[in-house]
Amino acid sequence: MNTRHLLLLSLTLFFIQATIAQAAVPAEELPLQLTAAQQLWLNQHDRITIGAMDDWPPLDFINLEGKPDGFGVALVALLNQRLGGRLKLTSGKWPELYEQVIENKLDALLDITPKPSRKPYFNFTQPYLNIPHVIIGRNEAPYYVHESALVGKTIALEQGFGNVTYYRENYPSIHIREYANTSEALDAVARGEADAYIGNRAVANYIINREILNNLKVHGRAGTEGSILAIGSRKDQPILARILQLALSSISSQEYHAILTDIIQQQTALNTNEALKLTLREKQWLADHPIIRLASDPYWPPLEYFDKDGSYQGIAADFIRLIEKKIGISFVRSPEKQWSELVKDVRERRLDLFSLAMNTPERQNYSQFTQPYVSNTIVIITLSSVDFVPGMEGLAGKTVALEKGYATNELLNTNHPEIQLKTYPNTEAALLAVVRGDAFAYVGNIATSSYIIQDKALGNLKVSGETPYQNDLAFGVRSDWPELVHILNKALNSISAREKAEIFSRWVRVEVSSSIPWGWIITISLILVASIVMTLYWNYLLKQKVRERTFLLEYRSLHDSLTGLPNRTALMEQLSQRVMKADREGTSFAVLFIDVDDFKKVNDTLGHSIGDELLLAISKRLKAFLNPSMLISRFGGDEFIVLSDDYREKISIGMICQRLLQTMATSYQLDNICMSMTLSIGVACYPTDGESGEELLRNADTAMYVSKKQGGNYFHFFSSDLNAQMHRRIHLEEQFMTALKNQEFALVFQPIVNIRSGEIKKFEVLSRWHNPKLGHVAPSEFIPLAEHNGFILKLGEYVLSEALAACARLRRSLNQDYTVTVNVSPKQMNTANFVDLVSRLLQAHRLPPQALILEMTEGVLIQNHKKSEEVMNSLVRMGIHLAMDDFGTGYSSLSYVRNFPFHVLKIDREFVQDLSTDDKGGELVEAVLAMAGSLHIDVIAEGVETQSQEQRLLELGCIEAQGYYYSRPLPEKSLEQWLKTRSHLEKLNQPHE
Repeated sequence: MNTRHLLLLSLTLFFIQATIAQAAVPAEELPLQLTAAQQLWLNQHDRITIGAMDDWPPLDFINLEGKPDGFGVALVALLNQRLGGRLKLTSGKWPELYEQVIENKLDALLDITPKPSRKPYFNFTQPYLNIPHVIIGRNEAPYYVHESALVGKTIALEQGFGNVTYYRENYPSIHIREYANTSEALDAVARGEADAYIGNRAVANYIINREILNNLKVHGRAGTEGSILAIGSRKDQPILARILQLALSSISSQEYHAILTDIIQQQTALNTNEALKLTLREKQWLADHPIIRLASDPYWPPLEYFDKDGSYQGIAADFIRLIEKKIGISFVRSPEKQWSELVKDVRERRLDLFSLAMNTPERQNYSQFTQPYVSNTIVIITLSSVDFVPGMEGLAGKTVALEKGYATNELLNTNHPEIQLKTYPNTEAALLAVVRGDAFAYVGNIATSSYIIQDKALGNLKVSGETPYQNDLAFGVRSDWPELVHILNKALNSISAREKAEIFSRWVRVEVSSSIPWGWIITISLILVASIVMTLYWNYLLKQKVRERTFLLEYRSLHDSLTGLPNRTALMEQLSQRVMKADREGTSFAVLFIDVDDFKKVNDTLGHSIGDELLLAISKRLKAFLNPSMLISRFGGDEFIVLSDDYREKISIGMICQRLLQTMATSYQLDNICMSMTLSIGVACYPTDGESGEELLRNADTAMYVSKKQGGNYFHFFSSDLNAQMHRRIHLEEQFMTALKNQEFALVFQPIVNIRSGEIKKFEVLSRWHNPKLGHVAPSEFIPLAEHNGFILKLGEYVLSEALAACARLRRSLNQDYTVTVNVSPKQMNTANFVDLVSRLLQAHRLPPQALILEMTEGVLIQNHKKSEEVMNSLVRMGIHLAMDDFGTGYSSLSYVRNFPFHVLKIDREFVQDLSTDDKGGELVEAVLAMAGSLHIDVIAEGVETQSQEQRLLELGCIEAQGYYYSRPLPEKSLEQWLKTRSHLEKLNQPHE
């Protein structure tokens, strides 16, 4: 212990002695004096049972050895010295112990507050502790300085504790959720299930420290009288209460001092970090072996890995650096190889020491292992759409992704031959295999998988099941070096609990406080408890490290890092539970699918940092508006999901949606920018609109898009009509998969005409789909579907290849240098090989780059600005021209034209249609033509249907146009015949010489 802690301890003991002296006298001066009746009663009762809670540390709890521990145990020991060892401690849960005393099955109960409501059932001693109650909340929450700040909020309380009745009667507007014990109540606040906890400060602080709930803190002092703790005994034996009071009153200050000193000395001995003591033989061995070569997995964060600079990092790296200091040697850092190669190197003695490995029968052939120093649960990870996996049997017959050379291979090969194993170079690759659908699940340790899931934003993965296996990791030393095993075990044992806690906390991004807030300690009893906390904390923390780290990693994997709201994984779990609850109770609930209108415009014009601030502000406003019992989740991007409370009539959900739209439409002040945003909401109700969580979300999403089409700031309930649309979409998807193979797609070509000369040198390529079951499917239906399911990549390649082939045939047949314009999607532009694909197809059809114009909308640029710019520049360098389609309909078309290498603008048909009816339409087209001319960009007008529109375009200076006025889109053969006929007519109309 350092000087500061010793000084604080001395002051603590001084205050304890000074105060106890007022109420007690030394035992030798006042021995326990019983009346004849009391002595007779004791002689007749050689066993007095007294209950203590098993989950209220540091006052009463079960320690790691399974034995009762804490202040209560020490107090009972002192009482037993006065009562001849008659008190027998029984540990259990508070509600059961409480009832057992009332039913006379238990004689007495520790740590009970003598409330008037309890006097009919208990006889009480005088209180022996008085600990204030405090309000505990999350760090980011507004300060709850008093209960009045919790009106409308949810508090977590212990089931059966007096606080439940107190707050239910005195604060009916505060929602109460009851939990089995203090630990679960605090955990609920940490996870966001409740807003605050109110209860015993000493117990709360102890659990917060022990379980590293670093997102919690004391907000304020509660208005209740606190934990005034006494012994309550059975009502039918009033004499027992008097005997217990006599025994309590006889406890001296010296005895309190002895208890405290004993606890402190034991803990100090455990926490003392003595210098590592090696024998002469061990020191000589180290001198004879100056080079010890490590084998460390370079791709296993946060356990161990190499960072971008090649530095060895992680939990194992920190342990090794600490051991190097203690032993006085330097290990040779591991080469950066795949784990399977490192295993081979250790087996063949090219490397000496696994820095972190699992002890398996196969590895015991060439390695000896130290005691484990890192432990992890092995879990099953699948796509979020997969339901719960019931252990290893749930993986039978399925493909599981594993890391090549990892111990889990040997474990599963030996014990589960029914599982199909597929290996990958590292954990990230194995997880990505699950994302792609190449494997059903990944099986591995929760620390690394959770770290990578968050770091790589793999939000569609979740922990779906547990395994019976534990990842106990140790040093693995080459088998002919047993001396090093003993040395490393000594080094591991010399690392203090505090040092270990600091390492683990650092890699789960948790700050661990090394001091205790003594300035807040007011009462003598709390000082005593805080002293125990100080002395017991670090050792207990070490024992709990697996649970603590797992909790934090699981919390991070279930919550959105920006808003702190439950993420998609947490939502799906809650949604499944709500469905089961509704089935069980015969109730209904609603799913609200919320999308922020025009959010991409904010990101595009103001930047992603402002976009993030806006999402955070929206999430806070949602939480403030909605009932705390409603679950709010960030589904992804600018989408939020709300699970409503149970309802009886849909109109109540409609009223919530209407008020929500009004509330959310008020302006937001962000970084000196004032903006107003609106929402589009889709509603699906259980059980009428879906039988599962996935179906409800899908239907709510469908309804939300209807709200979008209404212009936003609108809500819409899912209906049978929408259901028909959804089934249509499902049928489209089913047929889509085989459409290319069955040659159901065909291309048509619409001529682009020089309206001054009548010359035709360009054609826009359009795709058409005719399905035997569905008939003709409009591009407005199948193009968005292809974008959504990724099929656009295959379809786009097919269209591009067939378009270039047709262009080559027309060039040869009519001896003209024709050019085709082909639409490309955002997904195509963002593929790694798109430029190579275009180059390869041009070469295959022996066409120059000038034969191709690629059309794109601004959606290409919005989705991946930097990548799109790189691809576009590469295409331009090849000699390919680029066109912006639907110019004027997007948010930032003008800025894109200025900043990207476009050669052609295509004026959207809606502006062309306005030419004959609206003067403003002409002004807009004229402005576009003027701007394009100044930038040396060609312009093509789309959708020309009348001679008057053509004439107006000529007057405005437009040169090229397309539309039904000239020709509808034609198949290749019809186009060729049309071109030949047109050419023949032009020759006939030429004047004769």
